[in-house]
Amino acid sequence: MTNEDPSYTLAKDIAKVYIDIANSNNRIKETISTMKENEIRKEIQMYEQQKFNLDEKLEQEKEKLDEENEQRKKEIDGRIKALNHMLKRPYPTD
Repeated sequence: MTNEDPSYTLAKDIAKVYIDIANSNNRIKETISTMKENEIRKEIQMYEQQKFNLDEKLEQEKEKLDEENEQRKKEIDGRIKALNHMLKRPYPTD
């Protein structure tokens, strides 16, 4: 087989097609891999955003509970003072 031989040219063309197919398969694998990586990154970002949102909500709920607890403490303190005041007053005797 020589460079001029049609069977050589055909074999060369067939080899080129196989090489192109192999390269194409590798590019497809790389593309799929990149797409999967991008999907994973997007999912990570989504979960990080959800975590951030939950942290914010938790902080707001803590602040709300702190305010409610503080108000309740004030109410209890007021009731204790009123009861102590009642203990200090002499009871009416009839």
